[in-house]
Order: sequence, then C-alpha cells, then structure tokens
Amino acid sequence: MSAALPRPQGDPLTGLTMDELMGQGPFHRIEAQRRLCPVRIGKLQNQREVGPRQDTSSSSCSADNQLVPATSGSLGLDLAAAVTVTLFNNSPHVVSTGVFGPIIVNGQPPGGLILGRSSGSVLGLFIEPGVVDADSEGEIFVIASTPHPPMKILKGQRIAQFVPLPQLTANILPRSKEPRGGTGCLGSSGAITLPVIDLSTRPKRTCHLHYQGQTATLHKALLDTGVDTCIVDLTKYPKMWPLLSSNTTVSGIGGIRLAQRSPLLTVKVDDKLAKAVFSLTPLPAEEVDCILGRDVLTQLGGEPDKHFEWTVLPQGMRNSPTLCQLYVDTALQPVRRALPDTIIYHYMDDILFAQSNPFDVSQVQFIVTTLTDYGLTVAREKIQLQAPWKYLGWTITQKQVRPQKLTIQTEPTTLHEAQQLLGDLQWLKPVVGIPNTLLEELRPLLKGTNPSTPITLTPQQKTALQNILWCVANGFVTRYNPSSPISLTIWNSKNHLLGAITQEKKTGESAEKGKDLGIIEWLSPPLQQRKTITQKIEKLAGLIVKGRLRAIELSGKEPDAIQLPMEKASLDWFLLNSNNLAEALLQSPSLITTGPLKPKLLHWFGEWQLITKPLREDHPIPGATTVFTDAGKRSRRAAATWNENGQWHDHIILATPQDNLQTLELLAVLWVFQTFWGPVNVVSDSLYVVGVASRIEDASLKEANNPRLGELFVQLQRTLQMRECPYAIMHVRSHKWTEGLGEGMLELTD
Repeated sequence: MSAALPRPQGDPLTGLTMDELMGQGPFHRIEAQRRLCPVRIGKLQNQREVGPRQDTSSSSCSADNQLVPATSGSLGLDLAAAVTVTLFNNSPHVVSTGVFGPIIVNGQPPGGLILGRSSGSVLGLFIEPGVVDADSEGEIFVIASTPHPPMKILKGQRIAQFVPLPQLTANILPRSKEPRGGTGCLGSSGAITLPVIDLSTRPKRTCHLHYQGQTATLHKALLDTGVDTCIVDLTKYPKMWPLLSSNTTVSGIGGIRLAQRSPLLTVKVDDKLAKAVFSLTPLPAEEVDCILGRDVLTQLGGEPDKHFEWTVLPQGMRNSPTLCQLYVDTALQPVRRALPDTIIYHYMDDILFAQSNPFDVSQVQFIVTTLTDYGLTVAREKIQLQAPWKYLGWTITQKQVRPQKLTIQTEPTTLHEAQQLLGDLQWLKPVVGIPNTLLEELRPLLKGTNPSTPITLTPQQKTALQNILWCVANGFVTRYNPSSPISLTIWNSKNHLLGAITQEKKTGESAEKGKDLGIIEWLSPPLQQRKTITQKIEKLAGLIVKGRLRAIELSGKEPDAIQLPMEKASLDWFLLNSNNLAEALLQSPSLITTGPLKPKLLHWFGEWQLITKPLREDHPIPGATTVFTDAGKRSRRAAATWNENGQWHDHIILATPQDNLQTLELLAVLWVFQTFWGPVNVVSDSLYVVGVASRIEDASLKEANNPRLGELFVQLQRTLQMRECPYAIMHVRSHKWTEGLGEGMLELTD
C-alpha cells in the first residue's frame, strides 16, 4: 500500500472498507483502485479454533470423485467441478463434474435431482435444476450461471448436490429399451409423455348439416363443452359448399392451424336445430367427423354441471335480483324441455312465451301448474293471450312494437331529474329512433355532482325535448319475419347519421315498388365521441360495424344488403382514401347498394343528404393561389404571404389575450379561407393545424377544453362548408423542394 494513500481499518471479515468496495471517497480514481492489495475472502484464520471443514467450504479443492454425503443427516450428495471454469457473462455454462452414471446408492441406481447449494447462491453462483435418470450412463454435467460476471469456479469446488429419488416409473413399460441420452449429452433418457384425450370414449351423435336445401350427414359428431367453436373435418365437408377465408386459428388439434370457415349452417342433432359457423381443419377421421362446441350445445340445451349454491343466504341477499333471476330460470327448465319450439324470454318475474301457433288451454295450464309447483303464483289477470301484449314497457301488436304510455318528466328542475330523463331516453332510442343531435342539446343538463342542483331549460333545449317527445309518441319498430331478408340501412343529414336493421314488407300494389320499409331496430353512433374532431366517414364506418354485429345477434347471419347514403362514385373514392370504411366492409358478404332512400315513416328526420367527396384535395391544385402562413410566439402575431401577378403580398394578424401559438397558427389559416374563395393552396408549418383543417370539413366537433380553440374550430368548419371551390392544405415539410414551396417561403413569411 502506498504511503500517500493510507489504508483505513476495514471490516475484519472482508478486509474491505465501504469506500474501497464502492469506489468512492479517496478510491474514486482508477489509479487508487489499482494500488489495492489483493483481498482474501473468507474467515480469518486466527478467528478459527480449528481448520476449515472440507464438507462445508464452497472453495474446498478436494479432487475426489466419490459422491458422499457431507454429514450423516445430509439428504444430498455433493458434486464438484472437474475443471477450472470462468464465467465471463451471465449466460448458462455447462460445467463438467467427472462423475459418471449410473449412480449407485445402497446397491441400487435411484436417479435423482441436481440442485444448487445455498453457500454458492450467497456468492452469486446459481445452478439450474436438473434430472439424472436411474439408467444414465454418461457424465453428469451441471448448468451454472451468475448475474455478476466474471466468476471463477475452481477445480474441485463443490457447486451442486445430487438428491437421490426412488424411480417412480419402474413398473411402467418404456416405449424404447434404448436410452435416449448418450455420453456427453444433456437430457432425459425416459419416454416422452403427452397429455391426450381418448376420443373413442367421448359421447358422439349423428348430426345433419343443412345449407340452402342441401344436407350433409356426419355420423361421428363429438359433443364437447370445452370447445369454443364448432369444427368439421375438411375431408367430410361437402365440396360443392363454399369455403370462406378466415384469419382465426384453431389450437389443441395437432398444434395451431389457420382454419377456413363455412357459411352459416343449420345443425340438426336429435331433432333439435341450431345455427353455427364451422371452422374447417383436418381431424382424426377414424375417431370423429366433427366437433360440436359450446356455440351449438348452448342452443341445443346443453349446459355445464350445476354449481354449489348457498343453502343459507348471507345478510342482504334475500331480495337479490340475481337470485330471483336464477330461481325463475330454474322453474322454467321443465317448461323449456316440454315446449322446445316455444321462445321463452324472462326478466326477473316478467315472462314472455311466443310460438308460431296460438297456445291452447292445455299448454297454458301446464305452464301455470309448473310455475306454481316452484312457489311462483301466476295471477289470472296477468295472463295475456291476445294482442296487444305488454311486456317490459313495450306494447306488442301483430305487426309493431312501440313503447307503452310513458310518464316523462318534460320540465326537469334538478340534476337528478335530468339524469332520469336522459336514462329513459337512452332506453327508448332503439325503438323510437331518437337522433343524437337532439340528445346533444340536453347533455349540458348533466353537468354537476350534487343531485339536488337546480337546472333550467334553455329555449333550444325545450325545442329539442318537444321533438324527442314527438319521436316517442310516434316511433315504433316492426315485428321481425325470419323468412324475409334483412338489411342494414343508414341515413345521413347535415348534422347526424342514423341507421336501422330493416326489412322490406309487402303492402300491396299501391306502395312504391310494391314494398314498404320496416324498421326492426334503430341504430345510432355513440353519443359521447372520443376525439375532438371525428370525420363523418369514421362515424359511418363505426355504424356499419355496429350494424353488422347487431344483425348477427338478431338473426344469426350478416345483413343481406347494406344501404349507404352516397353515390357509387363517392363510395369508390372513400374505399381508396378511407381505411376506416374499407375495414368496416372487409369480408362482408352483403350486397352494397347506394343512392337516396326516403321512407315515409322518417319524414321527421329532416333534410336528407348524401355523403359526398370533400372539397379538399390531397395534392396541390395546379394554377391555384398558394398562401404561406406562420405565427410567432414572442411577437404574438400571425402572417400570411402570397404571390399575385409577380408581386408578394402579406397580411398581419394581431393576437388577442386568449390566443396562444396554436390558436394563432389556426387563425392565420382561417383568414386565408375567409379571404380566398377560389382554388387555393395553403402551406403552414404547424402540423397540428394542417391535420385539423384536413379533417374538419364534415366532422362532428366535441367541446374543446380551450374555449378559444373550440370557437376557431366552429368558424373554420362553417367557412369550409360554405366553399364551392377546391382547396389543399399541406405542411411545409411535406415536400422538399429547393425553390418555390420550401423553407425560403416561410422565411419570407417570418
């Protein structure tokens, strides 16, 4: 040790101080660290009363290869390194032990486990657990690693232990008498064991698949409630039936496979019918032709085993709605089995029975008696056998479903009453078709946290509420006819979109084209939009996806046709320029129709419009005036510069106290559109403003957090909607030209 760097008194067990160990204080320089003397790790010899024990010292260098326990009570046999190994990184390293199998204990080869030693783990040496088979004849290796390299393992250092275990598979006949492992190999010599299901013992039925009047019979249909979807063997699927492409995979049958799918098929098992889409993939044909999963078994009445329920109800659960629903469902099970063709809907204690033929007296008596046996009393005056039927607030006639006479609070005075009003209207929307624009007028009434907060209706809100009440009084939907095709129809007005699941009803020769349009259920975009600016084509795409899914839920199939409120040329343009619309119509089997559709029952909807291609151009307009805009944060000014007849002109806009750099950039672009009503190219260095101006023309606007920004949004949208000539707006860095549209023009604007 250098005299200029005296060594302080360190820890007697380690011989190091914290400054030396952490490289701090006087030892922060590398030169001082290099002058440190080698430190001996371990107990000091003068602290020992006896010499070190060879059985517990992790650095013991005994080179014997005999496996012996450390003490008479040791469960494991020590394994030592046969050669000196240095671990230079934290990757696993194979360390030779010099011990060869089979290992004999009390005259028998037991096999066992290789585990690490706690003394080595404390030093940062970790051993991967391993298995040594009873018939292993090669050398036993140990896989070691360290998270803090480098680490040196000395020859003879005990690094692992072998824990003998009796062979549990001694009485099982192996697949091969030859050991799988060899000399110098890591691995097990035992046979491969895979968990499998013996399909020969599973329940099977004969099922019939029906598609467009054709039938295919499968004699080995496996019933399995553990399968999510139905699968049919590709070789048993009729070759003349269509195959549809799919991006879904099927796992659990020979690995993971990309499976094709069938159209919607009718499945008949034991005289019961269901509908399902099958995945097509190879199956073990000698055991099973197809697998019927939960999607079909649920329709056929199959269900999982019953669970244990409470025998004594906890406090507060005696009047639980969930338990009421479950109990009534249990009471209805005998009725469902006795009347398989009857549709039974039940919500709590309100039950609806429907079938194609009128109920006779015996059927009604059976239903009442069965429910009475479960303690459910049915009042005679509650039994409705003739139209109109009333169920859950709806009046159901032979052709229509409309809401019962409702008591709606038309003049709410508190926040709580406004919440009740909006909740009732949301419940009525699917039946009476309330457009979102009317509900948007009432949404400001919901602001606040205190239910007793007083509220006052504005004249605009009173008008919107009167229009909503007209919709409630006159709106209705028609009964669904399973034998007629269904369509997804969407209408568009200046302010909103409205969709519906529809059917064409024959009403005689006097009706237009001999048919009239019937509404099965109304659809509308979400009332609360997520983005501040949502383009109309985005809302149209979302409504298409919603309608396709709802049609499947109602009828089990995609709509036969989708009617869009646009011309064919506009549809072609949007399919090329809107990813949202292209994805919404992806793989749709529906017939896409376009053009105006004006049913008489929607005369209250207002002015009809077609969705058209926006005036905005994606590329600069040749021959149009090009205006450059910019704004300064420090100067609090915005400027516009343009060249007219070979001379440069400019316009300066001063900021208001509410403006920031973002609103100034937007204000400059707004000035350009309000000044140049002919074809114009606008170049801005604000990527945000360019994105806003390119999307806002026909978009729905959400209330902005910045009132000044929201005001400019409305002004910009109104200005663009008043234009008749095309426009283009682009970011300055969207083109890299050395002259013309480039940095030089923005410097001129600056």
